[in-house]
Amino acid sequence: MLRSAHRLPPGRRRADDLEAEVRASIQASLRDGEGLPPAGDEASVLAENEHERERIGSRVRSVDKRFEGYVEAAAKGRLTREKLHKLSVAAATERLRLEDTLELVERRIGDHLQAPDRKHARESDIQRLVEAWETMRFVDRQNVLRDGVTRVTVTDDRVDVTLRP
Repeated sequence: MLRSAHRLPPGRRRADDLEAEVRASIQASLRDGEGLPPAGDEASVLAENEHERERIGSRVRSVDKRFEGYVEAAAKGRLTREKLHKLSVAAATERLRLEDTLELVERRIGDHLQAPDRKHARESDIQRLVEAWETMRFVDRQNVLRDGVTRVTVTDDRVDVTLRP
């Protein structure tokens, strides 16, 4: 049996159809003005992270005061050198753990503050994807889709695309 050079295998045709439907769904989302969905109550998340930063900062100051108390007690002879060493190591360990936690919270706050810029960049990438789909390299399309799309749900009669917030 001879095959036409212009015919695609059935599985490939289905992949092309799905690709076209995904593209159309993304275009419809952008055209309808939906854009990327909101990520949730962003002000609440920022306030929670800032509260966490204040709480950890307070705990760091508490550890510092405790350490100063240990040194003062040792200077007055109320603590032995060994006891001072043991308490100081425990306080320093706790302070390092708190500093690590504080660094993570600071990073989350920074990421949160940069989120609008990342969202705008993602929206621009998705818009470029829609406009230049045919001319983009496969790997570039794949990267934009991976970054901008949370899920693609395929049913018998339609394709639903969920864009990343």
